[in-house]
Amino acid sequence: MIHSIRSDLPSFKELRFQPGLNILLAEKSPGATERQTRNRAGKTSLIELIHFLIGANCDARSLFKNDALVQFSFEMDFDLNGAQAVVKRSGQKPSRIVIAEGDIQTWPIVPHLDQSAGELVISNTDWKTVLGRL
Repeated sequence: MIHSIRSDLPSFKELRFQPGLNILLAEKSPGATERQTRNRAGKTSLIELIHFLIGANCDARSLFKNDALVQFSFEMDFDLNGAQAVVKRSGQKPSRIVIAEGDIQTWPIVPHLDQSAGELVISNTDWKTVLGRL
């Protein structure tokens, strides 16, 4: 289960999920007609963000390489192998996944401590292996 998704991007609104079915809807303004839906609510961007956080390739055309987003990190709190994990990734360093929380001792590839940053990190390639095996 995904518990939350957040970012250090000031305009990003944290998403919190509850057990069961969660639905992301676009809101309609009062008085709007059937043809005046408020698209661009972020539904597709949310799917892109989850994909990014679980190891999607991040080439030059990626949303996360966009000048407006590249310097910001995105974070997901979710269940992995029976324990909660928190991972963080940015377009600036897309090959590096930061493990902020998790029972890494049960993982087939254990993240290493980046001494300079003081963070547990794993390569995106190894991250996809961990997810695939767990």
